[in-house]
Amino acid sequence: MKKTLLLFGFLLTISGTVFYFINTPLRYILESNTSINSGKIAKAINILEEGSKKYPDNFKISYLLAKAYLIAGEIEQASQIALKKNFSADFKKSKGYQCLLISLSESNKRQGDEKVAKRFAHEYLKTHNKNETSIGIVKNYISIGHTLPEKSTELWERAFSIASALKKSELKEDLRTLLMPKYFQLIETYKAEKKYDDALNVISKALVLGKNAELNYQEALIYNSLGNLKKAEEKFEKALQLEPDNDSYKIAYSNILENAARKTTDKKIQSEYLEKIKLILSSVKNDKKKINLLNRVVSLNSKYRITNASLKVTMVGDYFYPSLAFKITKVSDDILKNFKIEFYDENKNKLDVYESPVTENEFDEIINVISRNPTNDNHSINAKLFVNNELVKEYSNK
Repeated sequence: MKKTLLLFGFLLTISGTVFYFINTPLRYILESNTSINSGKIAKAINILEEGSKKYPDNFKISYLLAKAYLIAGEIEQASQIALKKNFSADFKKSKGYQCLLISLSESNKRQGDEKVAKRFAHEYLKTHNKNETSIGIVKNYISIGHTLPEKSTELWERAFSIASALKKSELKEDLRTLLMPKYFQLIETYKAEKKYDDALNVISKALVLGKNAELNYQEALIYNSLGNLKKAEEKFEKALQLEPDNDSYKIAYSNILENAARKTTDKKIQSEYLEKIKLILSSVKNDKKKINLLNRVVSLNSKYRITNASLKVTMVGDYFYPSLAFKITKVSDDILKNFKIEFYDENKNKLDVYESPVTENEFDEIINVISRNPTNDNHSINAKLFVNNELVKEYSNK
């Protein structure tokens, strides 16, 4: 009899437990999770909808229903649940809820609903753990930066710092790609507004991402605007160390040095600037900017003046010969010993070199030199004029 009573009591306990389970939110949570994990999303939605009607205030059921709708592609339904339900403060800090916010933000942005996407992004920023350092948080910051452009720089800087601490080079490179255009846009804005200190601060932050020749170049331009030529030279040198073949940097650097040479009254310093310009431009491809700059340098430091120059092609018999006419005028007491002309065809192939001493009776008179070798039918030619073995000018008939 005693055993029968014990068995009956045990059965009552089991049946009571089962009855309790069947009639609690836990049943809907466990069953729906099982369905979601096995890919039976429609079944999970049916279970959760039933549970939501029975327990409308249970935020875990609401969360799972929003998640199931999202997986099913029902973005609007998922968003409505997530926006309407008052989830507990503790639950909002959970990984699951944080992931839901990011997914809803990204999904609404893809569907073109920027307003709702921004709401979820802001909600994430309010509730997430700001001290967390993980790959997940880096990716979340990247995502939200695209949704909230006004916060993108701040978020991506934070993400870069975390990625650096985690030594995740691929994520760091992704963030460099995102941040650099932002930084350059800010730099240009501050330069246009003459807020040079602000521009330099942005450059300092940008350099944390790694060495960058363009940043050094921008620093050089800013320091020149501030009148700090020494600093400008230092930054130009850094830029050229990183990109030694960048002709734009060399031309800009040379222009600044030429301007400084014009302003100084110290002949020694002026001469140093001009020699440096020649050295910088020696490796720059020939174009109008280089030629004009070299011509200005020569005239600034000139002991003579070249005028009436004319490069042309003359037909002699059945062939076309390049010729250069010019006039030399002395503007100092320095001795002019010789001049030299080098003729080149369109492909920079040397056609001829003509060299001659300068006699007194040739000053202020037109000197005409014809190449001893003809050019091709294209007639596109170039010439270089040297006086006392120094390049004076470059000419082209293009």
